[in-house]
Amino acid sequence: MRIGAFDFKPGFWPSIATLVLLPFLFGLGIWQLERADWKQGLVDQHTDSTKQPPVLLESLLPGMKHTSIARLQHVAATTLNTSCCWITGHTRGMPAITY
Repeated sequence: MRIGAFDFKPGFWPSIATLVLLPFLFGLGIWQLERADWKQGLVDQHTDSTKQPPVLLESLLPGMKHTSIARLQHVAATTLNTSCCWITGHTRGMPAITY
């Protein structure tokens, strides 16, 4: 095939490699787009949960199960000084609380 002054003659193996890799690379692109949608959903969920009013930590602790709270929830804990903390995740079934 001639393109201007350039004579284009693709080889057999490079053509086969292109035909094999092209669907794979296209699939990776689709996967990245789906992953971006999923991550945006997580960011939206995080933003929504941080806009909620704080929940008293004392009301969450009795009988709390790891599925009973959001992944990131703003809670208020009262001690000698009023402070806020974040339940950020779970460690062996118990919430990880940072102050």
